[in-house]
Amino acid sequence: MSNIIFDLDGTLWDSTQTVQKAWLNTFNKYKLLGKNIGIDFIQNCMGKTNDEIVKMISEKLTNSVNADIILKECQNEEIRLIKKEGGKLYANLKEVLKFLKLKNSLYIVSNCQQGYIEAFLNYYNLGDLFCDYQSPDDLLKNKTECLRGLIKRNCITNFYYIGDSEYDLFATKNNRGKFIYAEYGFGNLDYQPSIKKLNDILLLKDLN
Repeated sequence: MSNIIFDLDGTLWDSTQTVQKAWLNTFNKYKLLGKNIGIDFIQNCMGKTNDEIVKMISEKLTNSVNADIILKECQNEEIRLIKKEGGKLYANLKEVLKFLKLKNSLYIVSNCQQGYIEAFLNYYNLGDLFCDYQSPDDLLKNKTECLRGLIKRNCITNFYYIGDSEYDLFATKNNRGKFIYAEYGFGNLDYQPSIKKLNDILLLKDLN
């Protein structure tokens, strides 16, 4: 049996259309120019810390509105819409997770805001498939720390982390895990082992 820890955005699902809608709603609320909040911008935000995203927002603001306030409003609207509309699951996600669950312990670690993972799990009724999950909080500020916190809480001694970004790779190495790159996600890494689609996880002998 192995411990498999997943990233969320770009690994288990693509919520960019729902998230973009939330951001446009927020920018319109504050009468800000939202035309340049495209899918590419949203994808580029995925996996980044709040401090990094605030800097990205600041570059788009032309008035004195606080970027921290805008981000918080955007994140609250994201959760509201995800609870209502969900996102786009990658093909065969439920079937793959159910199969992996037979022989492995499954977890999620993401840089998303509090409530985002819960909204994802609840919308698709996936909570029973995962042993635990972690996103940043007052003590765990970034993905490396979130991963370390989940490992400690669950007494995990070895694990595979499946993700799509350099942040995921960095966090995995910092916690002495084995990384598997999800090529189909939002990142652009040259790394092996990798999977071209979610189903390819089932071809990895160590996990099955």
